Amino acid sequence: DALARCWGSGRDADFKAFDLERTDCQMDSYLFAGETTTGLIQMRYEAYDGPKLGAMRFSQLYGQSFGNERFAVQGTRKMTAAECSERYIDRQGMVMRAVVCMNAYRKLVGLYDVSVLVASVNRPTQGVQGRMDARGVSFANGLKLVAQYLDGFKWEAPQ
Repeated sequence: DALARCWGSGRDADFKAFDLERTDCQMDSYLFAGETTTGLIQMRYEAYDGPKLGAMRFSQLYGQSFGNERFAVQGTRKMTAAECSERYIDRQGMVMRAVVCMNAYRKLVGLYDVSVLVASVNRPTQGVQGRMDARGVSFANGLKLVAQYLDGFKWEAPQ
């Protein structure tokens, strides 16, 4: 049995100026604590290629995709508002914009949801964007997951 299931979408043949390929993965198991669903890890990767758009138009479209991502910035009855940090980082020569957010469970003390969003910013008409969401982790394990995810995030040419 696989730990997670993945699915994806490929290039739209009718849209010639811009290519977007997307892969989503999600664990097949969940934990339930009362009405709360937790213990889930989800990941998404998107590869963007827009050589016919030019750098300015590509940057606008690519940045818009990054900006469309949502985090739980407002608290709920079950969760605190997310605390987020954004910065530019360099991993093995690939400069990336990264956002990390954590929010705490109000009734499950010591458990958090963590999200990391990352986008490469080192190519004028190409980019790769990724997101990982983990629910119901300790603060320390959440930070370890973020570090592992960022360390493993890289650009690899198709084989």
